[in-house]
Amino acid sequence: MTFLILTIAYQGLLFSHRLHIPEIRVMPGAEFHPKKETKVILTFTNPVTMNTKIQFQQAEGNFGEHVTAKIELPKKELVLAHRDDATLYDDMASQQEFKDDSSVVAFRKANKLAVYFKVTPLVQDGDVKVCFILKHNYRSTATALPSENQEQQIVWLEQRVALNLGLISPPK
Repeated sequence: MTFLILTIAYQGLLFSHRLHIPEIRVMPGAEFHPKKETKVILTFTNPVTMNTKIQFQQAEGNFGEHVTAKIELPKKELVLAHRDDATLYDDMASQQEFKDDSSVVAFRKANKLAVYFKVTPLVQDGDVKVCFILKHNYRSTATALPSENQEQQIVWLEQRVALNLGLISPPK
């Protein structure tokens, strides 16, 4: 058996990328009706200690997901504030100033950003499922040798997001 330290380091680097993907949660409370637009709030949490830029794109093709609703995505690039463990529990902590569009951003708190999405179910009953692409910048935190004098590399990563937002309400 051959033991290669480079292979382990590479695998560790691959695993560490997963720790840099913004967490997405669906805020409860949206009530869906067939063919009617509903505002849904998704929250994005930044797990890293640097500000992260995020963008949204429509997903092309299905790739196995059964999409049952149309989703209108924000067109502007948004910034997730960096994670600061000291401010997570301090309501009086100073917040970074962001110029957010109130028609897109529901609220901000520390490294959490709540964003409005418009969703229109395309089916009469069942689950409301959507799919989109989340693009976010990633700054490699792998350290270079001091003699190499390199800056941190910034790359844009794409994540395919498939969400089940809930059930369509029965007609009254």
